[in-house]
This record gives sequence, C-alpha cells and structure tokens, in this order.
Amino acid sequence: MLYYRTSPNMQTRIDAILNIRPEERRTVYLMLAQYFFMGAAMLFAQTASMPLFLTYWDVSAIPFTYIGIAVIVSTITAIFLKISERVSLARWLWLTMVFLVLVTLGFRFGLAAAPSKALALFLPIWTQTLINLAVLAFWTLASDIFDVRQGKRLFGLLNAGSWFSYVVAGPFSGTIAKSLGTENLYIIIAACLFIALLFQSAILRGMKKPSIQNTDARTPEQPPTSALFRNRYILLVFALAALWRVAYFVMDAIFYGMTSIQFPNAADNAGFIGNFFSMVGLLGFLTDTFLTGRIISKFGLWAGLLTTPIVLIASMSGFASVGIFASSWTLGLFWFAIAGKFNNEGLGFTLDQSASSILYQPITDALRPKARAIGEGIIQPAAIGIAGLLLALLSNGLKLDTIQLSFVYIVLAIAWLVLSIILANAYPKQLVEAINKRRFKREELINIEEINSEILFKGLSSQHDGTVIYSLDLLEELNHPNLKSELINLLGHASSSVRVSVLEKIERIKPQQARKSLVEHIPQENIPNNRRAAVQAFSALSADDINLILPYLNSNNEANTFGALVGLLKYGGEDGLSISKEKLEKLAGHPLPAKRLLAAQTLRRFGSQGFESLLEKLLDDPEIKVRREALLAAGTGKQNTNWFKVINAMKNPSTRAQAGQALEMGGEASLPFIAIILTQTDFSKAALRKLIHVCGNIRGASVIAMLEPHIGHTDSDLREAVLAALAECGYRADPVNGQSQAQVKYETEHVRMLYSALREIESKDEMNLLAQAIRIEIYHARERLFHLLSFMYDRKAVTNARRVILRKDAAKVPYAIETLDTILPRDIS
Repeated sequence: MLYYRTSPNMQTRIDAILNIRPEERRTVYLMLAQYFFMGAAMLFAQTASMPLFLTYWDVSAIPFTYIGIAVIVSTITAIFLKISERVSLARWLWLTMVFLVLVTLGFRFGLAAAPSKALALFLPIWTQTLINLAVLAFWTLASDIFDVRQGKRLFGLLNAGSWFSYVVAGPFSGTIAKSLGTENLYIIIAACLFIALLFQSAILRGMKKPSIQNTDARTPEQPPTSALFRNRYILLVFALAALWRVAYFVMDAIFYGMTSIQFPNAADNAGFIGNFFSMVGLLGFLTDTFLTGRIISKFGLWAGLLTTPIVLIASMSGFASVGIFASSWTLGLFWFAIAGKFNNEGLGFTLDQSASSILYQPITDALRPKARAIGEGIIQPAAIGIAGLLLALLSNGLKLDTIQLSFVYIVLAIAWLVLSIILANAYPKQLVEAINKRRFKREELINIEEINSEILFKGLSSQHDGTVIYSLDLLEELNHPNLKSELINLLGHASSSVRVSVLEKIERIKPQQARKSLVEHIPQENIPNNRRAAVQAFSALSADDINLILPYLNSNNEANTFGALVGLLKYGGEDGLSISKEKLEKLAGHPLPAKRLLAAQTLRRFGSQGFESLLEKLLDDPEIKVRREALLAAGTGKQNTNWFKVINAMKNPSTRAQAGQALEMGGEASLPFIAIILTQTDFSKAALRKLIHVCGNIRGASVIAMLEPHIGHTDSDLREAVLAALAECGYRADPVNGQSQAQVKYETEHVRMLYSALREIESKDEMNLLAQAIRIEIYHARERLFHLLSFMYDRKAVTNARRVILRKDAAKVPYAIETLDTILPRDIS
C-alpha cells in the first residue's frame, strides 16, 4: 500500500494530523480506501438514478419511489438480517457486497435490453438499497473493530473516505455521464463495489482471530430481537433514525423539485447534481477528516447531534421566508434549497452520522449488530416509506407546493432537534448501564411460595453440604411442619457444617421432641463449635428447668460451659442470669487465660450490655487474646462506658482490628468519642486511618458532619481515607463552589505535575525506584479524584467507571473512559 512507502517521520506526522495511533494505522487506511470506493459507487448511483427516473416520470411520482424503498429495502435487509444469524460476520459482509455487485450489473443489462417506465421506477429504489446495505456493511464492520473511544476519534475520519470519492469523482460525474451515457454509470458502480469488496477482504484477513475456546462450551444464548423494542434507549435511537430519514426526503422533494425547474434536461440535471455532490463531498471530506472527530471529542456528543438540525432549521426558515415575502424570486428560492440540501448532506452525513454511529456503541455486544441492522436497514427504509406517503398526501392530495413543504420540514427539524437533546441526555446513562452488571438478590431470583417442598426434602439427602443447608434454610422459611422431625434425623450427619446448621435451627424452632436426642448427641460431638451449638440448643429446650443445664455449666469441658452460659443468659430468665453472672465473675478472675478468654467469648456471643464492670476488667487483661475478644464483646453494648478504652486499643497494632470492629458495631454511639480523638495528635497515622475507615463503615449524617471539615487534610493518606469514608456515606457536594471543587483543582494539578515528572525520568534506568514511587502516588491521587468527582457528579457513573478502570477490564475500559468524558467538565476529563 502507498502508506508503507512514506518515510517514518512523514507517516508519524500524517498519523498525528489524522489522530491515528500506530496500532490502528493499517486497518484505518484500508477502511478509508474501502469507503472511498463505496462512496464512489453511491455517488454514481445518485447521479444516474434520479435523472433516468425523471426521464420517464415527473416530480410528483417521487413519493411513490419512497414507498417502494420502504417495502423493498426493508424486505432485503430483513433477509440479510436472517442470514447474519446463520453465518459469520465475514461471510455476511462478503455476501452483502457480492449481492450489490450482481444486482447493479443486472440493472445495467435491463436498461440495455428493455428500458421501460417500470424499470426506471426501480432505479432510485435500488440506489437507496445500495446505499443502505453498503453503509450497514461498512459501519457494522467498523463497530466490530473499534471500541466506543476509538469510534469517537475515528468514525468521522472513516466517513471522510466516502466524501473523498465525492471530491475526486464528483466534478467528472456529469462529463462521464455525457460521454459514456448515463446508463453506463451502472458498470462503473459495479466496478467500485468490487474494488471495495477486495479491500474489505484485506481488512478481515488482518483482524485478530478470537482465541480458541473449549469446543464443549455452549454458545451463549443470543437475546431475541424483541429485546431491542423493550429498551427505551434503543427505541429513542430508532426514533431519531426514522425522524431524520423522513425529514431528509422531504428536503429531497424540495431540492429535486427546484433542480428540475432549473435543469429540465436529464443530462444537464445529472451534470449539476454531480457537481453539487462534488462540492458536498469537499465539505464532507474536510469536515470528517479534520473536524468531526475533534469536535465530538472536545465538545461531546451534544455538538454532533444538535449542529445539523439547528443549521437546517435556519436554512429552511430562509427558504420559507423568501417563499412568503418574495415568491417570485425563483433564483433565491433555488439557492436556499441548495443551501438546505448542502447542509443536509454535508453535515447530516458527517458530524451527525458519526454522532449517530456512536449512539450504537453503548448497546451490548449481543444486541448492537441487530440494533444497527434494524435501525439502518428496516427502520430507516420504513421511514422513507412514511415520507413517501406523507409527500404523496401533501403534494398530490393537498397540492402543497415546495414553499409549503418547507414549513412541514421545519416542524420535522424541530422535532429532530428535541429528540437529539433527549438522546444526548440518555447517552451517559446508557454508558453507565454498559459498564454495570446488576447484582440479584435471592428473593429476586426465586419465589419461596412457589418452591416444591418435595424437591427440598430430596435436597436433604444430597452429598453436597451446601445443598443440604440451602434446602434447610428454605424449609425453615416455608415453616414446613415436617422440618422438626427431619432436623432430629440430621443430627448424625457426617458434615460438621450441616450439623451446626441443624443445631441452630433446633435452637430457633425449639422442637421439644429433640431434647432427648440432644442429650445423647452432645457427648458424641467432639468438635468444640458444634458442641457449643448443641448445648445452646439443649438449653433453649430446657429453659423451664435450668437444673438440667447446670451439669453442662459446671463441666470441665469449655464447650459445654460456653453453651450453657449463653443458653442460661438467653433463655434462663432471672435465675439463669444470676447464675451466669456469678460464673462469669469467677471465669474473669481465673488465673488461667483460657478461662478468662471463655468469659470474654461469652460476652461477645450474648452481648456486654449490663456487664460493663466485668468487661472493663477483661479489656485490661494482660493476655492479648483475652483483650481482643473483650474488644469484640465491647461492640455489642450500645451504651458502653468503655469506648475510650476501645479507642485507645487502636494505638496497639495487635488489637487495632478488633477495636475497629467494636467501634463499627457500636455505630453512632461511638462517634462522639472518635470525634474527640480525630482532633488529637498523639495517634499514629495508621490508627487515624483505621478510625476514619470505621467512620465510613458506620455511615450516616453524623459521620458526614464529622469528616467534611477534613476534606482538605494536609496529609494525603489521611485525606484519601476521609474522601473514601465520605464516599461510603453517599456524600454530595456543590459542583461549582466549595471545598470539594477546590480540592479537585488541587488534585488535578498535582496529577499533571506527577505525570510531567514521570515522563522526564521513566526512561532512565537509575530512576526506576523513583518512577515507581511516582506511579504509586499517581494511583492514590487518581483515587482521591474519583472520590471527589463522585461527590459532585453522577455518583453511580463515576463509581462504576472507577471500578472498571481499577479492574483493567479491557472490554469495558473504553465505556468507562467515555462515561467520564461525557459527564465531567472538559478541564477535568
């Protein structure tokens, strides 16, 4: 190819001008060449079809061609859509191009063998069929190759390939038509399509082949086509495509009506149309090559979607004004019609078409090809049919002239503008959906009332522990009357996890017939945790006679003692509470650490409320294991008088985790004590970070009020902890003014400075450690920015984008970056 012959420096400069990255170079240039020849085919088809049609028909028959387009193009596209479900993308693209070549040659043969009025009627219909299928094939391939970020940068440039053909071939189309005959343009059209097919084959050969998958794996089930019509966003895209097409062909009727008056001769008309489309092509080529990608990248999708309808409303308002106030000025009307058509083609097929193509990118991979095929191959042709019916009604039925049609066009353009605004707002939300997977709760997946209990009882015989436990859980939720007897039968289950689940359910349900079985089961249970659960269950069943529990309380087996203590505290009433307190006092003062640990574990299990003095003693225990368990017990008492002891335990790395967990369990009751500590300087950074993390887990308005003043903390690590905690609280800030906005500017500037420093040193081997340190700091600064941005903009969008970027999910990172680029101000994104 020619681009391989250019010098490396020249090639780099060209790539920079066109905004192409090195790894994209081959594919982009091949696709530009492909679309150049597709564009040439479309140009010659437009040049030939309408003049030949108007040789046999007058302008009033144009609406009937639109109706024919709706029926024939939609039918052909529907057939090709069915074919796409049965063949690979490469094969489908090949079949599409071969079909276009053969049918085009068929029309040339028909014009030579049997020219007729009926055949002429089909010429503009085939032109639109060719355009629709060629555009569909090209942009389906482009969407498959490039992601949403690449599309935003490259789709405008790729579209320039078609416009370049208009610039090159347009000025000569009239001369060629006069020299060779308008009918012979169909041979040139077929040749251009064949060359485009060759480039398409080269592109497909260069695409990366998917990695070989396990042949036994099932192909993921494709969503039904009906899923497209249940998606509000896709319906909006379809509506925009339909409205655009109706407006386009109303403009066509105005344009061709005026040109047929100015150029009644078919050859002259063809020459003017060829020259006109050459100028349109020049505008389109310059716009798409140098402006479209940069405009959309810099100003967003809004610029791409809104510019065309606004300009067209202005152009046709001028046409309508001349028609009202100076209707005899036919030359003025002609040039306003030219201006409207010029903008409709030059902007509609550049900036607007690239923006419309981007609208398809956030749609899921499974639905996107179908959505594009239906949108461009069925919805748009159907809209053309609607335009035909509308024009037939307005022109032939109501006898509206071109001036009156311009008012209809203005109304359509205003509706087009409104719908574009709605879609521009919907696009960021669709991006969020594209990177976010819904997490289902069990109750959303199953209906407890509809479960067959027979299946659950069969599940109790399963060899898998999880199946047995899950079946028990559902039977308990169903409150099944046969569950009690099944629980007794499962006491001897081989799995300890199943036995624990059974014992816990016996404690909750309290089937009295299980008491005798438990007496026999407890001595056989050698796993401490299971024996504790067994004694607790027995205590729940024997609460009416606590003397039956005392042997276990006074046992030398610590599991028996623990189970009896918790059982007496929960079910023994006043007598059980008194006996348990006495026992706990003895255990807390016992010389053996294991006994004191047992007391702390009991308080943790039952709760420390009412045992504050005993808990204080355990919090000061010399044994670290006892103190850790006591700290966890402290979190169970909301009115705890020992919070300062708990917070001071944060200073010790050995007890920091347990102290933090206790404070979290304490919830808002612990916050006043934490607030005091945050103002002190004798706590280490690690302890303060842990305290701030605890606040984030507690959440609530009180936490926000406490942490908000520290958003700009001078220490970057503590500042990051504060921001993360506020993010957990769902904190919102003013996006225009305030501390958060100032902090965003600070962090942004800090990141820019770090990147600048990194670029200076990352190529120097002796600076590797420093470069690594800078990368780590960039990571943390980015985290702080993500948190700050989530305070001021769409929290869900920012959070999901952060999650995808951190996971480095290659398939979703482009959507994440595009989401941020869409919702954030330009100076930040």
